[in-house]
Amino acid sequence: MTETGEANAEDIHALIQQRHYDFYTFIRERTEQIDGHVEVCEQCHERMFGWTSHLPKLRARMTVQFEKPSNYGERMEQMQQLKRGQCLPCGCEVTDVAWTRDYARTKFYRALSEVLEIAEDDAKKIQEGIKLELLPLNTQSLRRLWGKFWVACDVDLDMSSGEVKYQVPDEKLPKIPPTIREFIDDLVKHHSGVSYSECSEHWCP
Repeated sequence: MTETGEANAEDIHALIQQRHYDFYTFIRERTEQIDGHVEVCEQCHERMFGWTSHLPKLRARMTVQFEKPSNYGERMEQMQQLKRGQCLPCGCEVTDVAWTRDYARTKFYRALSEVLEIAEDDAKKIQEGIKLELLPLNTQSLRRLWGKFWVACDVDLDMSSGEVKYQVPDEKLPKIPPTIREFIDDLVKHHSGVSYSECSEHWCP
């Protein structure tokens, strides 16, 4: 932190990555810092998907100008044309689109390289047909790999602290697909459509 209490670039990056709840307060207290950082950090921009309408510079940059839709169907048609992170003038934002297999493959090998702590190019040399159990992955690293994608598995939800925590019991491993190929195929199935967050105008509780 600086003497004035403001977070520098390194601090704000860590704060964004570590945040899991109460984003309204977080953005309200650090709007300018977050807004400036996500302009230069793709990782943090992705972390803030769903909150673009609350960040003025990011919203201006990511808004695609369409005419105001006259009904729900027209709005959904417009949303289908947006890329991840883009939003309509009203503030409705696309947070995910259908993944191609190439995109899923890239995301998987990037995550695998981080978990194995090897270069991404070296990770890509591991053939898709290999079983994950044959890689130097222990229980903790397998959970880390699963956690990067939130692939469905048996978990417990703990909201006692006001934060949603995905907890895998010690005696259980995530139900991770047996091979790299099947893991990638599951990612494609998991991200098969468009996900979006609605603006305050269109959100209905």
